Amino acid sequence: MCNQWRLLIGLLVVTLFGCGMSEDERLARTPKNVLEAASQLESAFADADPATRENIGIATQALRDGQYDKAVVSIMHIRNQDNLTFEQGMILRNSMVTLQQDLVRAAEDGDPHAIKANALLMQLN
Repeated sequence: MCNQWRLLIGLLVVTLFGCGMSEDERLARTPKNVLEAASQLESAFADADPATRENIGIATQALRDGQYDKAVVSIMHIRNQDNLTFEQGMILRNSMVTLQQDLVRAAEDGDPHAIKANALLMQLN
């Protein structure tokens, strides 16, 4: 009976004080896959200027379509802008980490597009 009360009190504390991620934790977390990365990019840049939103659209579509080289170029182009917020910069960084993880897996599986994108990424960095 005592353990049940402890569990109930523990659940109550978590409910009352929240169990979600802090803003810093959310920004530090990398997307699970490139589809999630694309969604995060769209959200983070929803209020950006039209040219940036257009580039984000290109990057997110490339991520969704598995066009690795196009995604790399688009994200690198956006990353080099001077007018990014901290959140946008973090989301770009996290998206690139996820993309690079996918590139490594795809290149190991012999995907020629991933191999080409990895070479391109090495040149741009």
